[in-house]
Amino acid sequence: MFPPGKYGHPITGNLQDLKTRVLDFFCEQQETYGDVSTIRFSVRKVLYIQHPDLIQYVLQENNKNYTKSLRYEQLKYLLGNGLLTSEGEFWLRQRRLIQPAFHKQKLAQLVTDMATCTGNMIFKWEQGSYSQLTSEMMMLTLDIVSSTLLHANVKNNAAILSEALSFLLKSVNIRTRTPILLPIWIPIPEHQKIKKAVKAINEVLDAVFEQRRSDSNQHHDLLSMLMESKYEDTGESMSNKQLRDEVMTIFVAGHETTANALSWALFLLAKHPEKLSKCKNEVRQVLNGRTPEFNDLTNLKYLTNVIEETLRIYPPAWIIGRKNIKPDTIGNYAIPAGTNVLISPYALHRDKRFWENPEAFIPERFETGETVRKVKNMYLPFGAGPRICIGNNFAMMEMQIVLAMILAKFTPVLNSAAQVVPEPLITLRPKGLEITMKPDFVN
Repeated sequence: MFPPGKYGHPITGNLQDLKTRVLDFFCEQQETYGDVSTIRFSVRKVLYIQHPDLIQYVLQENNKNYTKSLRYEQLKYLLGNGLLTSEGEFWLRQRRLIQPAFHKQKLAQLVTDMATCTGNMIFKWEQGSYSQLTSEMMMLTLDIVSSTLLHANVKNNAAILSEALSFLLKSVNIRTRTPILLPIWIPIPEHQKIKKAVKAINEVLDAVFEQRRSDSNQHHDLLSMLMESKYEDTGESMSNKQLRDEVMTIFVAGHETTANALSWALFLLAKHPEKLSKCKNEVRQVLNGRTPEFNDLTNLKYLTNVIEETLRIYPPAWIIGRKNIKPDTIGNYAIPAGTNVLISPYALHRDKRFWENPEAFIPERFETGETVRKVKNMYLPFGAGPRICIGNNFAMMEMQIVLAMILAKFTPVLNSAAQVVPEPLITLRPKGLEITMKPDFVN
């Protein structure tokens, strides 16, 4: 028997709430129905859980009984069978192949490239070329992921990639909330646009692969590892299709989420001048005008707290979905096999049982780390369990470098008339964000 919940319309269920007020809807579930509740996607019943113990059970203790949910099945239209969407032994084999590229020793070698990309953007700003913050962050993180992980320059195609990725993410988001879907092969206009966007991205990536194959220089990056590595069990190399799927996953996960987090961080700092001043003072003291190096990052303590608090309030991965393979019991409720289970870090991070004054921007709550250690799995910016985001250390390092370099020279100023709201697509985007980057010193 499923737990109680707001069952909504007899036919459409909770679809209207999920389309128009999904974040508030999830935040209301626990207060109204408890730690386990039922949500209806049309006639399909979905379980929603919001307690660290239950989350640990699904994502860690019994993770082998849970695959990715319907939402990730739709993502396969964009990412193929990459690390984010693959399952089982195949996923484990891919994870083991890719993991070494994200070890901290490897990441330390990428600081210079990250700083160079950020420096190029800042130089452009100093020349008066600045468009819109979210767009600037998207272009920057795309440049960084291209340079550091693929050692490829895609600046000439950055607009094509950014536009295509943005369209595909919105399309996937719509498809996950549509109860009846037509197969993608049916040639309706929307499907044609999806295929065109995928084709545009594939053409750019294929050009990168072709360039690398004809390049005699050695590159110590993820692309080289993927192209040169062989599976232990067969001795075979990764197929071109799988190579593209993994690179596509890195492109999406490596720039979309980080760009949104950086935009949210600058928004929150602009809204809280005293926090901004404290952060800028730390950057000046630690860097003293230098470009950040790897050893500087551990000394940027308050800036790191700002990033962690930003990820708490506006987690880019705002929803996590799983589906059980075999029947299971969660919170005393027996659920049949094939039940989709949802977890919302956005709502969990606002749960007053675990967070004091959860709506407030308080970076200081992360100063000792005691807050996030108080209850395991109360803080999920990168997920949890075996499928925790493989690039979490990469993303944190990237955000530290970018934010430090920006704040060393610029002050974010929020347009007071802007109506900024979180837009829950595949990632959590800041909609309506209008920020001017004011130079600290004008020569």
